[in-house]
Amino acid sequence: IAGVGADMLAVVDLTNQFFEEHEDIEGLSFTELVEVIMSLRGTNTAKVKDVKVVVRNMRSAIKDSEFNMRVIITEELHDIRNQVYEIMKAQMQLLEERQRPRRQRSANPLLAASEESDEERNTP
Repeated sequence: IAGVGADMLAVVDLTNQFFEEHEDIEGLSFTELVEVIMSLRGTNTAKVKDVKVVVRNMRSAIKDSEFNMRVIITEELHDIRNQVYEIMKAQMQLLEERQRPRRQRSANPLLAASEESDEERNTP
């Protein structure tokens, strides 16, 4: 491969991409493999077709990244919304508890009596 001037690192880097694009193919024939390797020679000049392939791949990668980010952000916002709801619910319960008269706060009669005697001691 190096003898024909093909970039070995490019061959390795592009193997996943090549096979993703050609999922319907069970394998490459020898001729197809040689064509791919020859297209990766450093002496080849870039053509409009090559630039189009790069642009298409970049768009695809950006689209995938955007989708993944949207999923993550949506999940995070959902979690934040649930946390805010729970905080608001707890605050409302506290406000309701504070607004109830003291006698209704304690369901335990001993605590209610204790609260009443505390109120009587504090009243002038």
